[in-house]
Amino acid sequence: MLRNIALKTIRDRRRSLVWWTVAILVYSLFVAAFWPVLEDQQDEFAQLLEAYPEGLLSIFGVGSIEEMFTPAGFLSTEAFGWLVPLLFSIYGVVIGAQLIAGEEEDNTLDLLMANPLPRTRVVIEKWLGMLALTGALALALFLSVWLAGTIFDLGIPVEHYAAACLHAMLLGLAFASIAFAIGAIGGKRGLILGAVAAFAVAAFLVNSLRELASWLEAVSYVSPFYYYDSNSPLINGVDWLNVLVLLVISAIALGAAYYAFPRRDIGT
Repeated sequence: MLRNIALKTIRDRRRSLVWWTVAILVYSLFVAAFWPVLEDQQDEFAQLLEAYPEGLLSIFGVGSIEEMFTPAGFLSTEAFGWLVPLLFSIYGVVIGAQLIAGEEEDNTLDLLMANPLPRTRVVIEKWLGMLALTGALALALFLSVWLAGTIFDLGIPVEHYAAACLHAMLLGLAFASIAFAIGAIGGKRGLILGAVAAFAVAAFLVNSLRELASWLEAVSYVSPFYYYDSNSPLINGVDWLNVLVLLVISAIALGAAYYAFPRRDIGT
């Protein structure tokens, strides 16, 4: 009998995690290597950025041109402002959609349920496996940006790297938990991937453009991305209220999965 579903969840997805880690490391080194060039040619790049529309700069996380020419502002713009949140949200959606809905469509979930396991245990341990996977990706991100920052002397405090990676992890976990809950309730993998990914893109754009219109500012409070970066954790450190909100989103989704999964039939 299978004794630990969480460990099996991690083991089954370890190869993809390795590739995601390699991609993060390569990109972190590439971005950090560009900082000395930007620092030496600051005036030329500033003139170039002034020609870009404000909305376009917002999408890429540029809060102000002056801020971009600091190490933390630069790294926020080039990585943590757009790529990192999108990467973690996509990773979360893919993992969350696979763990119940995907396995049900692949006819592997019924093999698991043939064991004398309470369905509530299946939900909890799969979610814990998902937590461990997003945590491992966040750790890989932390080690990558810390290493890149050390090599290229960015001078960003290590606790700020940790804060930004914590926010990224909880953002990914929130989207993973939403997709996981829909799968537990009974959604199909393709539908979950499409719907939650569409929500993620819309939420990202609303949050990125929130300073351009008052109505976007109001709507942005329902976007998980707002709680990821409204305090710019790479610059200002952890925002514990935002951390709490992201945890609450995951907890609500987990509660929905915990309630719904034992009460429905498993497809064949």
